[in-house]
Amino acid sequence: MTPCEIIAAIKHSILPTVLVEGVQDKEALRLLDASIGKVGAVICCKGRDTLFAVWARRAELAGKCIVFVADKDLFVVGSIPVEYKGIIFTDGYSLENDILESKRWISLQDADDKAHYEQMTELNIDHFWVQVRAFIDNATPPQWLSPYRLQADNFALSQNDKQKQNECRLYRRIAANPLRYVRGKNVLHAVHHSLSHSGRKNKFSPGQILELCIRPKPKGKMKRLLDLIRLELNN
Repeated sequence: MTPCEIIAAIKHSILPTVLVEGVQDKEALRLLDASIGKVGAVICCKGRDTLFAVWARRAELAGKCIVFVADKDLFVVGSIPVEYKGIIFTDGYSLENDILESKRWISLQDADDKAHYEQMTELNIDHFWVQVRAFIDNATPPQWLSPYRLQADNFALSQNDKQKQNECRLYRRIAANPLRYVRGKNVLHAVHHSLSHSGRKNKFSPGQILELCIRPKPKGKMKRLLDLIRLELNN
């Protein structure tokens, strides 16, 4: 949907509206709390730019109850611009980060699974740091690669990067909490790989892992997000 189509749909609706970026976000909210879908309409903007475009035109929707929910994305290593004050942002890089932060999946891992996870997480941390640093230093748009691609390409830090690594405050922040900072899809790839690799008898899909983290009851960062959404819907 375009911003104009979304605005038109909201104008013709009598229900409160929750706007989210993607299809996965909409599905996650449905799993988290079916009551949100009963209280109001959840609209997928199919893109961050579209959601922000509707936000910029929110004056056209005066009197409507609208909740804007967005991934923090690269704001997670900086700050949220003042013009977006009022949007509910995830605590971590994306909704996947906030869901996986519950760590309920850890109870499924044995020592071998953990080794697979840690290997991919190390790649994810280094790749995320390199991409974010390039964005901060040179405004270079990040070129995200999955940990599978990083492994296939034999990705490794340059000698120069290795020397900067331990002295870099940003690197230390990311390495200390990859579940919050590293791109959510990459984190999910690492968790999924640890629970579905060839040496494992019982395998879990990404969807099963996410559902495990939010059922029967969300906690931590996802509870925070839900509480904020409910608060806005009830205002």
